[in-house]
Amino acid sequence: MDFLNGIDIFDGLDPEKDKWDALVEAVVKGNVVPVIGPDVLCDFNDDDMNINEFIISSIDRQLHLANKHKTFSQLVYDPEFLSALAKATNSQTITRDSIYVLVNNIFANPRNVVQNFRPSKLLQRLLRLKLFPFVITTSFAPVVEEEMRRVWEGRTLRVLTFSNDPAKDRKPGIGDIPSGDDMTAPTVYYMFGRAPGQHHRYVLTDNDMLDFCKSWMSVQTRPDELCDQLKEKYLLMLGCGYSDWLFRFIWFCMNKTPDTKTKGLMAKDEKTHETLVEYLRRIDTFLPTNKSAEEIVDEIERRVRQYREQHEDDRFARPQKGSDVFISYSRSDSAIAEYLYRFLSEQGLNVWYDRNNLLGGSKFMEEIENAIETTKVFVPIFTHNIQKEAMDAHVYRQEWKKALTIQESVGEGRTFIIPVHEEGFDFYNADIPRGIKAHNSLSFGREMNFSALLDNINGALDRLTKFKG
Repeated sequence: MDFLNGIDIFDGLDPEKDKWDALVEAVVKGNVVPVIGPDVLCDFNDDDMNINEFIISSIDRQLHLANKHKTFSQLVYDPEFLSALAKATNSQTITRDSIYVLVNNIFANPRNVVQNFRPSKLLQRLLRLKLFPFVITTSFAPVVEEEMRRVWEGRTLRVLTFSNDPAKDRKPGIGDIPSGDDMTAPTVYYMFGRAPGQHHRYVLTDNDMLDFCKSWMSVQTRPDELCDQLKEKYLLMLGCGYSDWLFRFIWFCMNKTPDTKTKGLMAKDEKTHETLVEYLRRIDTFLPTNKSAEEIVDEIERRVRQYREQHEDDRFARPQKGSDVFISYSRSDSAIAEYLYRFLSEQGLNVWYDRNNLLGGSKFMEEIENAIETTKVFVPIFTHNIQKEAMDAHVYRQEWKKALTIQESVGEGRTFIIPVHEEGFDFYNADIPRGIKAHNSLSFGREMNFSALLDNINGALDRLTKFKG
């Protein structure tokens, strides 16, 4: 084998390729749920400081405490904290629970949030990919929430909170999701409560965390629908630098047990305990080698872009059911349909569009009808080509018929069919079903301006989400 001297036969091989491929495939299918911890929420001058430590150090400094604390438990159990706070507030009723009042005051002031708790560059990059409409945060701070409002501007952001309150935590639209389909709506889920809030209804101390984890682990108190869905989701854990025992609690709460098929990825750093690393590897969790959270987001961006380039044709072949929008069109209008597909997809919508969906066949028609039954909004495209084809048989007529059946079966308050037509097409006098013409149609011109359609779709989706919530 002397001819191999000096040649590295393993050069260029990626030992983690299969795991990255699995992650990317889950991302493009919408099966990844980011779980954002305190360590990546904000960028502070001290790179090693997370948002909790920033708040604690600010309290230490303002109360002129001699001891410097790393956790809220250390702070509240320091006698100097109670006496210094009593002196600063001139109050005789100071208790350890006064820490919640301090934290509530911080986050009740919008100016504090804007000035001191800007989302990190990493968080902005991740969320602005618009690949993750459902995000879990393990922090009580509303940083993820504020960035999600910016990213999904024009859509209503749903905020759900587990607050260790059995009367609320299992209630759909408050502490639980109404159904699995609702994980496609822009949502922030606070796993350990949200500030400002009632005492012990969000996690500050170790005792709070133990109480919350106890509730998460009980089938009587945890959100059933969300837990069922998380079992099938790939979890992208970033900035969750918890201790070994605590992370195992959280992982178990999310139904990630050794026999769970779908696992996730966790960004580890020098603070991650080796026993935790061993445990996660045993249950087949992906821990990328020598990659920080920033480098993991870099990889996701690069690999998703590469995947899309490689599967440009394939990704239209077999659309998934449960979409936000179903586009119905004539083969003659393929260019318009593809433009509309890309426009809506870039806005973060899950769009059913198949450039080959006019081929016919009983099985394929069954798939189309199933997709129409499970979509949230049906958008038929009408152009002069539709009028030219008035005497011809086309699959899109069956799509209209199916959509009208569904529209008749749902409540009058739900907008299911939103037609669009090209300028100059006489929509209301054309040879199309009366049921379709009963809907307000939006026109588009040569410049392909679909902004009004987007507004109408977002409005329909928001009304549907609010109703289910």
